[in-house]
Amino acid sequence: MEFLQPEIETLDRASLDNLQLRKVATLVRFAYENSVLYRERWKAAGVRPESIDSLDSFRRHTPLLGKKELVDFRERRGDPYCGLLCVDPTLVNNIGTSSGTTAEPMPLVELVDGAPPFASTVRDMWGAGLRPGDRVLHCFATQRGPQERVYHRIGCVPMMVNMRMGADWDIVFRMIRDHQPTHIYLLGFMIAELARLSRDHDLKSIFAPIKVAVVTGEPLGARMRARMKEEWGLELFEVTGTADVGVAWDCKAHDGFHIWDDYVYAECLDPVTGLTVADGQPGELVCTALANLAWPLIRYRSGDLVRLRREPCACGRTHTRFHLLGRISDQLSVAGVSILPMQLWQIIERVDQTATAVFQIVHPGTADVSHLALRIGYDTLEGTTVDALRATLAERITAQIGLTPDIELMSADALLASSPSGIKLPRVVKS
Repeated sequence: MEFLQPEIETLDRASLDNLQLRKVATLVRFAYENSVLYRERWKAAGVRPESIDSLDSFRRHTPLLGKKELVDFRERRGDPYCGLLCVDPTLVNNIGTSSGTTAEPMPLVELVDGAPPFASTVRDMWGAGLRPGDRVLHCFATQRGPQERVYHRIGCVPMMVNMRMGADWDIVFRMIRDHQPTHIYLLGFMIAELARLSRDHDLKSIFAPIKVAVVTGEPLGARMRARMKEEWGLELFEVTGTADVGVAWDCKAHDGFHIWDDYVYAECLDPVTGLTVADGQPGELVCTALANLAWPLIRYRSGDLVRLRREPCACGRTHTRFHLLGRISDQLSVAGVSILPMQLWQIIERVDQTATAVFQIVHPGTADVSHLALRIGYDTLEGTTVDALRATLAERITAQIGLTPDIELMSADALLASSPSGIKLPRVVKS
C-alpha cells in the first residue's frame, strides 16, 4: 500500500506512545491555562498539569467529559462555547455541530488548518486511492466550505452536488456521466435510496467511472456491502466518528477503523466503572483531541461501544484502530435478553424486501421492557404481502434472538424521512 506520510503512518508503537505523551502533556497545560471549564473541573478533582507525567497518570487523574457537562456549563454560565474555547473567538474559522441524531446537537469548534478531520483525513483519502486531478462527487453540500480544503490538499476536484433526501438522482447520474468522478462520498441513508433506484437503473453502468465509494453516517450490513461491490461495481470504504474529535476510516484491509494517534488519543473504558479494558475487549470509546487547541475535547465520551486494537494492521499502518459494535445507549435488556441493534440488522438485511435494514427499536420509555417492538421499513413488497413479510421477519428474529417481536411495517422511504437529523436514522426511539 502506498502511504501519503509513511514516516508517520508506519511509526512504531513505542514512538507513537512517546509522541502522544508529549502532546497530552502540552495539551493539559494549555487547556488548564485557557479553558474555564477544564480549570474549574480539574481544580475540583485535584488535578494539576505538572502531575500529568505519563499516559497512565493522564488516565488515572483527568476526569472524563461528556455532553452533560458541556450542556450544564453552557446553561449555568451562558457560554455558547461551553467553557472550552481556548483562543480568541475571532481566530475561530469553522463552527459546526454534531449530527443531533440521538441527542441535542453539540457545537464543534475548530481551526480548520490544524485540527482533524481536515488535517488527518488526507491520509485516509490517499489510502483510498485519491490522487491529484481526481474528481470527487460529494454529498454534503452544494456550495464551497471547509470540506473542499481536504480535497484541495491532495489536488482533487470536488464536485458538490445535492444528494440529500428527496434529491433528483437523474441530475446526480448526469453529473457522473458528464464529469467522470473517480470517487463518490455517500451518507448511509442514500444507500437505501440507491437500492430502490437500482430496480430501474443500471447502477453498475452509471458508476463505471467511479473507483471508490466512501460511506459514512451509518454502518453497512454485510449483505449491502457485497451488493454494492458485486452488483454496482464499487470498492467501499466506511467512515465513522471518534467522539466528535475527528473521523476514522477503514482501509483496504477492511479490518477496523483507523485512528491517527498523532491527532487523537483513544481509550477503551468500562462504561460503568470508567476503568481501562484490555485491547480486544468491548468498552466505550473515549477520545482526546491532540491537535484542536481552539476547542479541545479531552477524555470525551463517545457513547460508542467498540473493541480497540493497537497491533499493526495488514495494510501496514501502525496506529490504533477499532471495531464498532453499536451505541451504548442503544443496548437494551428486553425480558432479560441483552440486544444491540446490529444483532437485528444482520437478521433483517437477509430478507429480500428489507435488505437495506431500515428499522428502529421502539422503546416504551420505562425501565422494565417486557417485549420487543420494532418498526421496519420495506424496500418493496414484490413476491409477498405485508402480513407475510411481518410473519417471515418475526419468525427469523424469534429463532435467533429468542424473543417474539411486535412489528410495525412501513415503506423504507417513509421511515428514513422521520430522521430528525436527515443524516442518520436513530435506531432506538421512544414510543
